Amino acid sequence: MITFRPMVQEDVEFVNKIRNQVREYLHDDRALTFDESLEWFVTTQPRFYMIVYNECSIGYFRTSEYSEENRRIYIGADLDPKFWGQGHAKRAYRKFIPYLFETLNLNKIGLEVLSTNIRAFKLYQSLGFTQEGTKRQDVHRNGEFADSIIMSILKEEYNASRS
Repeated sequence: MITFRPMVQEDVEFVNKIRNQVREYLHDDRALTFDESLEWFVTTQPRFYMIVYNECSIGYFRTSEYSEENRRIYIGADLDPKFWGQGHAKRAYRKFIPYLFETLNLNKIGLEVLSTNIRAFKLYQSLGFTQEGTKRQDVHRNGEFADSIIMSILKEEYNASRS
């Protein structure tokens, strides 16, 4: 069973390890040390959530750009690669999205995904996210440019897809 909980300082080592393993899929692909990650956590107190499967952390949700006034937030998730391809990300998002809409009274959840991350792009489409636009050649990686695809889902769209 998939659940999630707020990230605490004791999770920093795990989050740092996973982030460094999946950084090729992130907009910022720098490798971070544990100390850098710990300083980031203590300084920013981010609104991250651990993804838990059978009482074991398997990844985490990132949130950013929360606006109470505009009722929107950006999200993303990073999963331990040994849990890829098993449907855990989709199940986690299906629990996390309604949680965010309800607890934060959101109208819109947005995200950005690199054009090279086909698996994530297809996941977001299957969850009902719509492509809003593209930041062309936004990220330079390994001598090539990748687009950053902007996607979102509105509360009314999410609710309609569940009925």
